[in-house]
Formats: sequence, C-alpha cells, structure tokens
Amino acid sequence: MSQQQLNVIALISGGKDSLYSILHCLKNGHKVVALANLHPPLGCREHESATYAAYRVSGALQHDDGDDQGADREVEADVVQRESENGDYDEEEEEEEEEEEEEEEEEEEEDLDSYMYQTVGHSIVPLYQSALGIPLYRAPIRGTALDTARDYQTPSASAPRHGDNDNDNANANANANAPAEDETESLFRLLQHIMRAHPSANAVSAGAILSTYQRTRIENVAARLGLVPLAWLWMYPALPPPVERGVSVVGLLEDMAACGCEARIIKIASGGLDVDDLWGDVAGGGDGGGGARGRRGL
Repeated sequence: MSQQQLNVIALISGGKDSLYSILHCLKNGHKVVALANLHPPLGCREHESATYAAYRVSGALQHDDGDDQGADREVEADVVQRESENGDYDEEEEEEEEEEEEEEEEEEEEDLDSYMYQTVGHSIVPLYQSALGIPLYRAPIRGTALDTARDYQTPSASAPRHGDNDNDNANANANANAPAEDETESLFRLLQHIMRAHPSANAVSAGAILSTYQRTRIENVAARLGLVPLAWLWMYPALPPPVERGVSVVGLLEDMAACGCEARIIKIASGGLDVDDLWGDVAGGGDGGGGARGRRGL
C-alpha cells in the first residue's frame, strides 16, 4: 500500500536535528512546502516591509504591499517575516542591514534560555531558504514558559482555529487586554499564518529526539491546527540501527555523518565542553580533539 504524500511545514532552529528531519521527510516521499522558525524578539527588525506580513493577535492577516497605509501601520501586531523568493534582499534592505551591522553581534547574544526553543545562531537561519529553495517564515517568540508541566494544556483563551475568521473583531478586543501567554502559542500563531499562505499544508515536522516536553507541545499545536506531527528522530538512540552500522550510543551522529552532514559547535554551555570545542564537527569528529570530545559529551 502506497503511503499518502504529505505537504510538510518543517520547523527549523538552525541545528542539525531539524535539518536531518527534513531529509527524512524527503526520503519518505513527502514534500516540504515551507520552513518555520521562531527567533528572539529583535526590536530593530520588527517592522513591516515588502518581505513581511503582519497579523493581529486575533489571526487576521494584513499584507504590506508597499503602499502607504497609515491605518494599518498603527495596528499593534506581531510580525512574520517571509524571506524573498531568491533568498536575497533588495537594495533598501541591504542598506538597512549595513546600518545594523554594528548591532548584529549584540543581537546574536540575545538567544533565549527557553524551555521550548533553541535560538543559538538564529541570525543565519535566513540562509536556509536560499540553500534549500524552500520559502522561510519567521516570527518572534512571545511570552515565556507559563505551563511547565510535561503535557501542555491548551490555554482557555487560545487563538481561533485555522480558517476561523468570523469573530476577528471580537477576538481582537478580547485579546487586547489578555494576560501574557505561554511561549508555545508563538508556534501556534506562526503555523496558523503559514497555513493561510500554503493551504495544502497538512503536516509539521520537528527534530525532537528525547524531549517529551517539546514533543507534547508540538503535538498539541498540531492537533489544534489539524496537522500531522512528524518526529522522525523521536527516541532515535533506542531504535534498531540501520544495517550499515551496529548499535552505538552516538548512532544518530554517525548516521548524520554518513549523509554528509557537517554540524559545527558554535556555542558551549555544558559541563565537559570548553572553548577548544568551538567549531568542532560533532557529526564527523574528524578535525582534531574538538569534534571527538564534543561527541563524547553528548
């Protein structure tokens, strides 16, 4: 029996696991229609332009077509960034980037200590679109981890389901004075926006391996939006190994290396790792001590 081809929204963090999950989607005959990424709030970049689409808290979309629409610009809204089709920026955007070059280093330090999201290296995520040829959508992470239980409970005042726009004004008014929401809801809103841009999307993939906390939240959001959750790497270390290799505690890294994956360490925040491990290849481990020591630390 042939399996149904799914149209997948791939969650990416800039790390090796989310990218490896995309390879599994393709290997299993599915189509990745969009990339989704959540990043730390960067105030200087949260503006509307031709590559941005803003949406109200209620979920009602607004598109900036470049015209002067003062009324729309006055509306408080989160911002979803849609990179340009070829992954490049126009001249105006290049000028803006040049003006912000001095701030980039400081901004990059603003990766979050989040229960849910990995944001280290978030500034290079836009390169994924040009490298993979898949449209990328990004949004800032709002809120913090309010619900830290293993199983995530849908907030009572959650956003409307995909396609439910009948009570947008009422929802907007109700949410205007709403309390801070859990950071998980940022994922809900981003996927909801992408589904409007890609109505054929019916699945979402993630690189979760051992984090039940992360997996249950992705499954909660997927269920609310009617998406099939795909977690190809879930419990990967406990799965039977492929015939090409034997059982190994670093089997996932070995399988990544066999696919040509080069995963570099760009930040250390764990015991057993030091500055010498930076830029070590955790998948290949062939560049001296860094990769090998990093691999054992995992």
